[in-house]
Amino acid sequence: MDLGTVMLMLAVGSFLFGLLLSIFKFNNNRPEEIPYWIAAKILQAVGSLLLYYEADSVALLTILADILILAGCAYEIWAVRILMGHSVKPGSHISTAVAIILASLVSIFMEYPFRNGYIFLLQSILYFLPGLFLLGKSYG
Repeated sequence: MDLGTVMLMLAVGSFLFGLLLSIFKFNNNRPEEIPYWIAAKILQAVGSLLLYYEADSVALLTILADILILAGCAYEIWAVRILMGHSVKPGSHISTAVAIILASLVSIFMEYPFRNGYIFLLQSILYFLPGLFLLGKSYG
């Protein structure tokens, strides 16, 4: 299985999960909403779809895809924090967006194997953080 197929599968899966969350949000019998989670899945889906079309080169589209995927990861962190009963500070949106954009732009200056490893490292950190939140404090 090539990288393009994996990216397409991730895009479709994220779109479907975002659609499912949207259905739960607008269910008239029992509406449920977890802030940031729908946006997280849509951002990740669009980023994965962009990588599907531009998986082999370092172009503006690839940088935009990386930014969208990392922003989606940040939104998932915020969704987990809200599920745990914590809040997300309003100023964190802007500072997180600026940090993600700057971190992604740094990858422009990297060679091929290091660039992919760097982006993977950033994604891994953002996927690791919710685990720390979940394992750090349990509320019974």
